[in-house]
Amino acid sequence: MGTAGTGTAGTAGTVTADVLVIGGGIAGVSVAWELAAHARVVLTEAEDDLPVHSTARSAATYIPGHGSGPFRALIDASGPRFAALPALLGTPPLLRACLEILVG
Repeated sequence: MGTAGTGTAGTAGTVTADVLVIGGGIAGVSVAWELAAHARVVLTEAEDDLPVHSTARSAATYIPGHGSGPFRALIDASGPRFAALPALLGTPPLLRACLEILVG
C-alpha cells in the first residue's frame, strides 16, 4: 500500500522522487497510488481538486495514435516508458491489453 500526502500549488523547494505522475484524474491517482508502494511518487494536477474531469475525456485508455498534434506525440512516446517502468521499479505492469468496443 502507498501513502498519501498533500502539497500546495506554487510551493517553492525541491522534491526528490522516482516517478512523476502528471494528472490527478482517476487514472493518474490510481497509477500514483500503485507505484507509491514501490517508489517515491510525486503527483501533479492543475485543478484545485482531485479528480475533476481529465480521465472522463479519455476513459483511462492508452491508445497509441489517438488524439492530435502534441497529444498524439506524448501518447506515442509514453509506450516505451510504460513498458520499461515495471523492470525499473519492480512494479506490476502498468498496461495490459483488453478488448475495447466503440459504439457510436
